[in-house]
Amino acid sequence: MQFVVAYERVISWIMWRAQFGPDKLVHTFAGLAIWLLVALVVRRGFARWLPFAAVVLAETGNEVMDYIVHINWTATGTLGDIVFTLFWPLVLTLALRWKR
Repeated sequence: MQFVVAYERVISWIMWRAQFGPDKLVHTFAGLAIWLLVALVVRRGFARWLPFAAVVLAETGNEVMDYIVHINWTATGTLGDIVFTLFWPLVLTLALRWKR
């Protein structure tokens, strides 16, 4: 449980420091950053499914943490977070795979 609370504090700090828009924008940037970072680190290419799978895994973990910590958790809020996080990594992965 301490990990969950510490994770939530870090996320709250990021949201407080970001101050450039709603949390959905942060989800969009986080999804793209994870996708890009994993693709660069594993050096397997952006068209592979591994970077996208990493985004799915990270977002799943994030939403589980939100569910555990937040009393005012809602399914619609979670669905919005998932869509905003996964949308561009999925679009880019599919576009790069289609190009082949």
